[in-house]
Amino acid sequence: MTIPVPGERLTDGQLNVALPYLRYAEHPPMPYRQARDSFRHAGYVGSEELIRHAWGALLANEESSGEEESEDADAT
Repeated sequence: MTIPVPGERLTDGQLNVALPYLRYAEHPPMPYRQARDSFRHAGYVGSEELIRHAWGALLANEESSGEEESEDADAT
């Protein structure tokens, strides 16, 4: 994977790395609009549709990871 370059459209893989990075750059994690604005402010390019889709996948992954962690805690 190549390093994202401001001003160029990000690939799906780059987007899937950039959004979690932006989300967790601050504590508590950024909500969608703040992360999207940071993405745009950094000069990255991606359609709103692709950003929303990648964000949804990020949140779904967070939810499934949280469920696994709570199941592991219940098992001990």
